[in-house]
Amino acid sequence: MPDTRTNTQSITLYGLTIFLSAFLLFQLQPLIGKHILPWFGGTPAVWTTCLLFFQLLLLGGYAYAHWLANLKSLPAQGMVHLGLLLLTLLLLPVIPANSWKPEGGDNPILLILGLLTVTVGGPYFMLTTTGPLLQAWFAIGHKGKSPYPLYALSNAGSLLGLITYPFLFEPLLARYTQAIVWSLSYGLFIFLCGFCARQIWKGRHFTLLAPADDDRYKPAGESCTSIDEERPPSAGSAVLWLVLSACGSTFLLSTTNQVTQNVAVIPFLWVLFLSVYLLTFILVFQGSDLYRRWWSIPLLLILSVIISKDLAGELSLPLAWQIVLYTGALFAGCLICHGELAKRKPSPKYLTLFFLMIAGGGALGGLCVAVGAPFLFPAYWEYHFILMSMTLVIVCILFFDQRSPLFKGRRIYLWGIILPANIFMATSLVKAVEKDLEDAAALSRNFYGVLKVAEFVDDNIGRVRQMHHGKVLHGTAYEDPPWRGTPTSYYGKGTGVWLAVNSHPGRMRKKPLNIGVIGLGTGTIAALANKGDKVRFYEINNDVITLSRKWFWYQRDSAASIKTIAGDARIILENELVGGEEEKFHILVADAFSGDFIPIHLLTRESAELYRNRLRDDGILAIHISNSNFDLAPVTRAIAEAIGWEAVLIDSQDRIEEATWAATWVLITANQSILNNEKIKKTGKFLLREDMQSLRWTDDYASLFHVLKFRGTSGSSP
Repeated sequence: MPDTRTNTQSITLYGLTIFLSAFLLFQLQPLIGKHILPWFGGTPAVWTTCLLFFQLLLLGGYAYAHWLANLKSLPAQGMVHLGLLLLTLLLLPVIPANSWKPEGGDNPILLILGLLTVTVGGPYFMLTTTGPLLQAWFAIGHKGKSPYPLYALSNAGSLLGLITYPFLFEPLLARYTQAIVWSLSYGLFIFLCGFCARQIWKGRHFTLLAPADDDRYKPAGESCTSIDEERPPSAGSAVLWLVLSACGSTFLLSTTNQVTQNVAVIPFLWVLFLSVYLLTFILVFQGSDLYRRWWSIPLLLILSVIISKDLAGELSLPLAWQIVLYTGALFAGCLICHGELAKRKPSPKYLTLFFLMIAGGGALGGLCVAVGAPFLFPAYWEYHFILMSMTLVIVCILFFDQRSPLFKGRRIYLWGIILPANIFMATSLVKAVEKDLEDAAALSRNFYGVLKVAEFVDDNIGRVRQMHHGKVLHGTAYEDPPWRGTPTSYYGKGTGVWLAVNSHPGRMRKKPLNIGVIGLGTGTIAALANKGDKVRFYEINNDVITLSRKWFWYQRDSAASIKTIAGDARIILENELVGGEEEKFHILVADAFSGDFIPIHLLTRESAELYRNRLRDDGILAIHISNSNFDLAPVTRAIAEAIGWEAVLIDSQDRIEEATWAATWVLITANQSILNNEKIKKTGKFLLREDMQSLRWTDDYASLFHVLKFRGTSGSSP
């Protein structure tokens, strides 16, 4: 047997390798997401699709680990794994090719999955195999020591990788530098994993038994322990592992969708929820049994009842409390699911099967939310579904588990609380669905999110229609005179875009204007155009195009020539420039930055150069930067500097009597007649003349962390 020092070194080697692999896994996910997110409109569905891909690959990696760990030849295990690791070096660095950029606005899920497979599939797959495979090797060489704490260590590495990316690596390093640093770290991981494989390859500390022996491996000179003589897990146990894991995964993704779309459009909330999910794995697998049914199940039940009442509109809770409630419910629910998994973990002999079922459940949850829910539900109702389903699974566990004090209906007084609470919650969730449908003239859901056309009658104004995308209101239209045909909301009289159109020299000379608009919404900007004008909308979401035409009057009422192009605006603008088919714009409006999911690629230096090439010399670039969470003024100042034009920030106030909302626009132009216009000089703030720094974003470097409003204005980028 190896001495104590050798054993300690071996344990350290396994722990460090597993930790590093998990860290790199959760660094790679946001790193590649940052590359491709702008290509697909900055929608959160990109992140959900990426998670689905990673969960599917995790399942494949765990299946590979299960297969490899069950090979009879230990040297073959080490050689096969090390050989595949070395092959993945040929796939570095992990940077997607521009050829993967989408052309149109159709559902891009298959395109994203193909892109991820080609770009990061190989390295990511090999990283996913590390946890279960090395734990299996550890169990072979360290009899009497549980390998399951290494799973907690793996999740700790994942948590650290997740937290450090948006708050450390992304703000400090450019995308290409991030990819290089990650690739070098991946090389270090292969080096460490090679040592672990070499121990297996050389058969160090291990002896292979005869095939007829039930216990395939044992430390040299030792007899097998009783734990290896346990019966294999039953099919029912494997199914329960799968169900519990799927519940946790579905709860994570549905909570992320529900909160970031319908509750609070706050940056980086997805980091909070994924961190809570990983934390529960750490708590239940770290070696001590920290999971307790007596407090976690009542906590989930209480929070679920409160949340269901809030969803039904029966409570009016402050935003902070809502976030606390959703986070608490996610913690309690995942702690229960993962705690029940930990209670049912098998002998280390069947470790890889156990982790294969966990990965299968995670992938199943990802498929349910990313693929199944949009097909089944027209709104984000998967949260309602999983909340109810999870409590039913827990009730079944309490009823059928012989270790439960509530086994087969015992302690009837507790069942008298649990069952009515579930019925009450189900009733509230049904009311919540009815509330979502209450004023909905139309509901539409696709890859880019849920759109709702709300229709109601105002006693003073008449019939009103609004388009909502989660918490973001895309525009308002009024059916009756004098409001019909009048630009309203962020585009009404006195707003920056209103001034840009009505103060342009071409408008003053009654010449037709050529206007380009990034972001369609309800099409309100069409009301600013006159007869003879051309308005060209660029919209990535086909459902927005359909609903805008069907339910809102701005385009059909406009006397201008209106055309709408489906797809990512920047890609189309680039293609049009190369083709030379489209004339230059007098005014180019960028109106895609009102929510939390900012399409950064529309605010970089490269995009600024594209805008300049698509604008006339006397043109105006109008950027809408009204936002609760981000201060984009330093970024727009940098855009003006990049093209050598002046930037004027127009802050307009609410004009309720004119159906106009407060808005913040930045007008970038070299047109002196615009810059000297009395209205603009009176209401505007000239950014390049202010004592403020600019924040230069490029396609390779940008970070939303730098423009969070609670941080204040950031300096220039590295």
